[in-house]
Amino acid sequence: MKKPKKVNKQELLLSEKTKLELKRMCESGDWVEVPILLSQCLEEADSVKQCALLKKAGTVLQAASCTRLPSDSIYKCLAVLAELFVACDIKNPSRKIISSIFDSLPRGWSSKVLSSVVLNKICQARDILILGKDVPIRCDIDLISDMLECFTLGTDVLLCNGHFGN
Repeated sequence: MKKPKKVNKQELLLSEKTKLELKRMCESGDWVEVPILLSQCLEEADSVKQCALLKKAGTVLQAASCTRLPSDSIYKCLAVLAELFVACDIKNPSRKIISSIFDSLPRGWSSKVLSSVVLNKICQARDILILGKDVPIRCDIDLISDMLECFTLGTDVLLCNGHFGN
């Protein structure tokens, strides 16, 4: 008999500013499918359901990358995904789904957004350490290791410090 899979439970937390922006996008009527899927993902604590919603959002983004020029709405959705990537703990499979979404999109769409969010998070941790505060940095180390493992764009963000030659 198969051992049942352990479901990772994690409430994904975003900044209030990002939540408000996501809510506005859902109500705007302009390209709302991905913002609605991302909002539903935030309401779930079950990582299996989060992953299913993220995969749907990734499929819609991939389709948009073939038929549309990047819009403000798309960049805002990518910023939400980048913040979710940073918010996920190491055991949450949603992080792998998000890295896969970023790797499947045109680099011009995602590199600046991901660079900005990730480098900001790393700088915050560095600043806290410089101040001599006693804070756990394990999650930041896990973030860096996840970006270096099977995530081409994530590796490039770290190696190029967010600066790309394209």
